[in-house]
Amino acid sequence: MEANLFKPRFKQQVLIVSLRSLTLVVKFLTTLFIAKFIGIDSLGVFGLISAVCVVAPSLLGLSLMYSLSRRAVTQDPEEICLGIVNYSYFILLLYACISVPILIYAYFEHNLVFFSIVILTVFIEHLNLDIYGLLLNLSKPLLANVLHFIKSAMWMLVYMVSGFFCPFLLSLEYLLAFWLTGSLVSFFTFVLFSRKWPWVLTPLSELFPWLRGEYKLSKLLFFNGFLASIIQYATHFLITLLLGLEMTGVYTLYTQALSAMSNLLQTGVIQLYRPQLVATYKSKNYSMYKKLFRKCLLDTMQISLIMMILAAVGMYVVAHYIIDKPLVIYWLPIFYSMLLVFFLANIKEVANLFFYSLHRDDLTFLFSLISGIVTLIITPIALYHLNLTGVAIVSIFNGVFILFLCAKTIPDIQRTHLLTKEPSYNFC
Repeated sequence: MEANLFKPRFKQQVLIVSLRSLTLVVKFLTTLFIAKFIGIDSLGVFGLISAVCVVAPSLLGLSLMYSLSRRAVTQDPEEICLGIVNYSYFILLLYACISVPILIYAYFEHNLVFFSIVILTVFIEHLNLDIYGLLLNLSKPLLANVLHFIKSAMWMLVYMVSGFFCPFLLSLEYLLAFWLTGSLVSFFTFVLFSRKWPWVLTPLSELFPWLRGEYKLSKLLFFNGFLASIIQYATHFLITLLLGLEMTGVYTLYTQALSAMSNLLQTGVIQLYRPQLVATYKSKNYSMYKKLFRKCLLDTMQISLIMMILAAVGMYVVAHYIIDKPLVIYWLPIFYSMLLVFFLANIKEVANLFFYSLHRDDLTFLFSLISGIVTLIITPIALYHLNLTGVAIVSIFNGVFILFLCAKTIPDIQRTHLLTKEPSYNFC
């Protein structure tokens, strides 16, 4: 078993990271394409719909699939399918209830087709996001990322080529139609893949008892995700309120670059360990669990350092020779300090993975709550006195403080939960 768990997956990791990198490039090119050929206003609407597609699953899904996917690692196919069917009932009913008033409004505004496409897109994107997380936990990371590429980038490539040769396609409605088509192709590819799973339809009468039980298991995950979203957008709001839109633009530029780096690291390293850690803990192979956790931590730290060096050079080139805006160049040192925040955040993600695999969602929520309180209290003061430098200082302090709490907590959990005669590995 050990040989299998530690067997190198270099080719698979390269393919996954390549797909994610290509997706980021295509998204950037699509943004430029929309701005140039369709219009800035259409780009704004597209961005708003994209934001809804990100926020809706975290708010409407109640983190139910996140909890279901965790248990799916060690469940029988019948149990997995039963959970998915009940969850699908819930999502269908929820979106149906939300859609009715929106479509009534759209009808009277004579914009029924547009709103219908938007609702369908958000709904299918929600399902695709859930499918992605499920496949990761079922140790199908390559399939998960191929489907992600189809729904996030392939349709964009097809649309840009089609729009270039067929100018009548250069409208927001056609753009959304291509997006919806890409999402549907991704979804039905999964349907084709899972066609031989033991699907059984359950009575609707069982939905609400199932929902009550599942929500008890997922509510801390839900509140944690909700809190993380508030913290993320609160910083942008505070910068806009206290420093203005230009400074928010500079901060967004740097955080978007770091977010892209984090996505690559999550996809190529951390997410690959998730099903292994969950399964190993469930099987009570605690010695192997510790080795996996330590290897995940070391891999994350090493790759983070490499990415930090490359990003420091890359952002210097982008700031001075591509963007060439005085404000961006002046605040470039902030990006270098935020690279340390990137490093700390990645280690925290490994800690979150530890808590997730041991079903200690209470600790994930507790540390997120502490982080949120620190951010909301100290950030306005730091911004007022130290400008963007204050945000960097607060972020570094927050990251170090939370990791200190994790470093104190994890060894204790290892001694109580991972009962072996071997000494516990220190977190740091």
